[in-house]
Amino acid sequence: MHRLFAILLLAISAGHASAQACPPFFRFVDFGLNASDGKVYRGGTLVRAEGLDGRALLLREQTRCLAITDIAKDGPGNPIPIVTYVAYDPDLTGISLNQLNLSAVKDSHMTATNKLENHLDNLSAEGAEITRSADFLCVRTQPQNISCQLTSPYPNLAPLVIYCDTLSCEMPALAIKQNIIVDASWSIKNQQPQSAESIGQTAMTRVSEIYAFLGQLSADF
Repeated sequence: MHRLFAILLLAISAGHASAQACPPFFRFVDFGLNASDGKVYRGGTLVRAEGLDGRALLLREQTRCLAITDIAKDGPGNPIPIVTYVAYDPDLTGISLNQLNLSAVKDSHMTATNKLENHLDNLSAEGAEITRSADFLCVRTQPQNISCQLTSPYPNLAPLVIYCDTLSCEMPALAIKQNIIVDASWSIKNQQPQSAESIGQTAMTRVSEIYAFLGQLSADF
């Protein structure tokens, strides 16, 4: 796989980026490089848009592409569009998810830190019930509301938090690269108030599964 990406990576060329319709077919997407001049250049993180079996993994109608001069192409000559957002079909991830999305951001650490603020407020709320483990710190503020800060599988020191109610949990920002975050959500099967420990353990399982899935999509993850 690393050899494939080495073949695919081409010389970086400049171009001003603006929104455009995505190509009718592509096998990879490029999250681009943000330059100090405010422009986006090709040559960023390449990510698979289809599986090793050739099946399309993306929800194409949700993919957001940018126009750029001299778009890169893969070995067979298919375009590699620069994207700001992709949504993976949750049914094709092999994980019990409702959604799994990748977004281009200016600073993933800052984005993840901003998503932590409500959890920090919950920790200091009156009557908060706190549950700790080696991998997570959860707090229940109401019978149906739990938030948890988790240990991230990526060594970038960006915080990772989830927010849950009786129906589902949301992971708003998992920082995986300096300019890429992942957001995901999953259902709570037993739609009754869950223990904070159960919520935290399930969340760690989901994060581990997401980490493994993403590792198949890019040599940079």
